[in-house]
Amino acid sequence: MGLTITRLEAAALHKETLIRIRPVEASDAEFMHRWSNDPEYSGEYEPYEPSTLDEILAWIRGDKHGASWYVMERRDGERVGQMVATRNGDTVKVGYRVIPPMRGRGYCTEAVRILVEHMFRDEGVLEVKAETNPENTASRRVLERNGFKEHEYRRYAVRINGVLMDGIIYRLTRDDYGSP
Repeated sequence: MGLTITRLEAAALHKETLIRIRPVEASDAEFMHRWSNDPEYSGEYEPYEPSTLDEILAWIRGDKHGASWYVMERRDGERVGQMVATRNGDTVKVGYRVIPPMRGRGYCTEAVRILVEHMFRDEGVLEVKAETNPENTASRRVLERNGFKEHEYRRYAVRINGVLMDGIIYRLTRDDYGSP
C-alpha cells in the first residue's frame, strides 16, 4: 500500500463521515485555480502563489515529486480544500488547506483523521508529521484533535510573502495512534 488513496480505498475509509478525500484529478483544476489565485485562501501562514489554469492542469497531470495530493469534498461533492502527503522512509508529512467559507466546520479535522488512518494502514509508516505556524491556532487544533503532539519548535522555519516565520512540527507516532 502506498500513499495514494484510490477511489476504491476512499470508499472504504468514508463510512459515516462529513467529508471525503480523494486523489486530485483534472476535473479539480478549476477549483484549484480559483482558490490558488485568492490571497485569502493562502492567508498569512501560507505562501500566496498565483497560477494559471494551464499551469495547474500541467501540474495535476505531471510529476508531483513523490507527493500525493488529495481534494477534500463534502458528501454532496462540494470541494472544500486540499491535502498533501509526502513519504520519506518511515515518516509521512501531511499538509492541508480549507477554502475560507468552509473553515471552522470540522472538515479539516475529519480529513486529517481519515488520511492518518490510511497512512497507518501501511505497517512501514511509523510516524506522521505536520508543520504549522505557532500563531495558527486553527491548524494547531486540527492536529491536536487528531492526537498529534508538539515535537519541535523551529525558529525562522519559513519565509512567507517576505516575512520570516517560526514553525512547530507536530508528530503522531504509530504507538500513540494505536491501530487503524
